[in-house]
Amino acid sequence: MNLQGIDRSVEVVALDGEWEFYPNEFLLPNSETQFQNSSVRLLNVPGNWNTLFPDGNGYGTYRLKVHLPEHWKFPIAIKLFELGTAYRMFVDQKEVAKNGIIGKNKEESKPQALPLIAPISEHSSEIVIIVHVSNFHFREGGLWYPIQLGNISVLHKERETNIHLDMFLLGSILIMGVYHTFLYLIRRKDTSALWFGLFCFDIIFRLVSFNEKYFHSLYPEIPHVLSTRIEYLGYYFAVPLFAQFLYSIFPKLFPRRIVQIIWTICLFFILLVLTTGTEVFTHSAPYFHICTIFSASFYLYVIMKAVINREESAILLLFGTSILVAGTLNDILFSMEYIHTFYIVPQALLIFIFIQSVLLSMRFSRAFIENETLSINLFELSTNLERKVMERTLEYKLEKDKVEQVSKIKDKFISIISHDLRTPMIGVSNLLELLKTKNYVQSDEERERLTQMCYESVQNSLTMIKQLLNFSRIETGVLQLKYKKVSLKKYIYHVLNDSIAYAKSKDIKIDVFINEQLAIDIDPEIFSHVIKNLVSNSIKFTPKNGRIEIQSQEEGDSIQIEIRDNGIGLSSENLADLFNPEKVKSNLGTEGEVGHGMGLFICKFVVDAHKGDLQFFSEKGSGMTCRIVLPGRI
Repeated sequence: MNLQGIDRSVEVVALDGEWEFYPNEFLLPNSETQFQNSSVRLLNVPGNWNTLFPDGNGYGTYRLKVHLPEHWKFPIAIKLFELGTAYRMFVDQKEVAKNGIIGKNKEESKPQALPLIAPISEHSSEIVIIVHVSNFHFREGGLWYPIQLGNISVLHKERETNIHLDMFLLGSILIMGVYHTFLYLIRRKDTSALWFGLFCFDIIFRLVSFNEKYFHSLYPEIPHVLSTRIEYLGYYFAVPLFAQFLYSIFPKLFPRRIVQIIWTICLFFILLVLTTGTEVFTHSAPYFHICTIFSASFYLYVIMKAVINREESAILLLFGTSILVAGTLNDILFSMEYIHTFYIVPQALLIFIFIQSVLLSMRFSRAFIENETLSINLFELSTNLERKVMERTLEYKLEKDKVEQVSKIKDKFISIISHDLRTPMIGVSNLLELLKTKNYVQSDEERERLTQMCYESVQNSLTMIKQLLNFSRIETGVLQLKYKKVSLKKYIYHVLNDSIAYAKSKDIKIDVFINEQLAIDIDPEIFSHVIKNLVSNSIKFTPKNGRIEIQSQEEGDSIQIEIRDNGIGLSSENLADLFNPEKVKSNLGTEGEVGHGMGLFICKFVVDAHKGDLQFFSEKGSGMTCRIVLPGRI
C-alpha cells in the first residue's frame, strides 16, 4: 500500500484494501523464505475470512507492506479495534500489540476484545505489518474492523473523543432511564415510563461493551464470554422492551398477541446466549437481525396507524422511531459487512430520547393545564361544600359542646384522682379516731352516723381506684410490644430530647456513659416512657447544679441500665413502700414540682412486659439509683 501520494494535511489513514493472507500458518516475521514458500490468498480488510473457513474457525497470518508519506515526521501508531478473536501484531519484526492468546485450536487459544493504540517507536519509509490471527470462539474470524495508521497524538485524541462521546451518551441515557423509572414509581398507572426506562438501561449495557469498549478498558481481565454475553443480551432484550413500550402507549393498536410472540422469539435467543458458548450463540445474530427488521417494520406500522388515528403525539413519536430504526438498520448492515460506515444506534437513541422528553414535557404541560382547570372546579365545589358543612356544623354544635364538656370533666376527674387518691383514706382514719374516743361519741345515733361516714369514705376510695384503673393502660393489662434492635446510646439520646430543657432550667448536667456498640431488643415507643419517667423523677428531686449519670453494661445474658442522681434520695422506709399503691403520695420536687407517684407504676409495668426487672437503691440525702435489668435477647 503506497501512501506517498496522500495529501499533506492527512495524518491518519485506514489500511483498507487487500492484504496477503496465509491460511493455517503462523509465519515468523523475520523469515521471508517462509512467506515465499507458503500459499498466499488476498483478503479484504476490514472483512472476515469465512470464504476460506466457512464456520469461521481457523488461524493464519496477514501481511501488508506500507510505503509511508515523506512528510510524516511525527511519531506514528496503529489503532486496532477488536479482531477475531485473538491476535499478535508485528511491525518490522517487532511485536507491537496483542489481544488474548493465539492458537491452532480452541484449547490453545484464548479470545480477547480490547481496542488498542500500538505505538511504532522506530521505522523507515517502508514498514511491514504482520498479524497472526486465530478464531475458535466466534461466528467470524479475521480482521473485522478497519486498522488505522497515523499520528499517535491524533489517534489518542480521536479515541478520547469517542470515549467522551460514549460517556456523554451513557450519562444522558442513564439520566433518562432513572428519570422514567422514578416517574413510574410516582405514578404506577403509566407503565410506558417503566418500559422506556428499562429500554434505556438495556442500551447502556450494550453501549459500555461495544465500539470503544470502555468497560473492557477499565476491566481487561473480564472473561471474553461474559463481555460477549452482555453485548448480545443488550441487543436481544432491546427488541421486546421497545415492543412493550409501544404496547403500553397504544394498547388498542398494538395487539397483545404480537407482543407475546416477540417476547417468545427473543427469549429463545436470550436463553441461547445464557446457556451456550460464544462459538454457538454468536451464530444466532444473523437470524436475530431478521427478527429485528420485521419487528421494527411492525413498530413503524403501529405508529403510522396512530398518526392516522390522530393519537396524541404520534407524529413526533414516528419521527423519533424512524431515526432509531434507521440507525438499527445501519448497524445491522455494518455488522454483516454489507456497508462500511460505523455504529450509530447510540446517537440515534439519544435523538429518540430527546424527542421522548419533548413528548413527556408536552404531556405534563397538558396535565398541569387540566390540573388547573380541575383545581378551579374543585375550589367551587369546595366552597359549596364548605357552606353546607357550616350549616351542618351549626346543627351539631350543641352536641359537640356537650361532648367537649364531658371530656373536660373526665380529664379533670382523672387529674383529681391522680393527685388526691389518699385524701379519702385520711378522712376514714380521722373518723375512726373519733370513734375510738369514748367521750366524743355520746349516742348510738352519732356512732352510726360516723360509721356511715367511714363506709362512704371507703366506698369513695374504692370508686376512685376503680375509675383510675379504668382510665389507665395499666389496668387493661394489654401491651402489644413491637420489638426492634436499637443502638442503646443513640436511643437514650433520642429519648432525652424531651428532658433536656427541664434539666437546663435547673442547671442539671446529664452524662451518658454507654458503649456505642451496645444494642438491645425493645419496643422503642413504649419503652421510652420508662426512660422519660425515671429521668424526669431524677431531675425533679435533684437540686440545682446537680448531676445525673446514665450508664449501661452487660452482665451475663442481661443488660443493665442505671440512672443515678445526687438528689434528695429516699429513706429505706419510703424506698420499701415505693410500689405500695396504698402509700403512694404526692411529693414536692426541689423546686416545688408536684408529682402524683403513678409514673413509677407505669415504668414497672412496661419493664415487666419486657420480661425485665426494675430496682431502686437510695438513702435519704444521698441520691437515687434506678436500675433496669433487661434480657439480652427477646
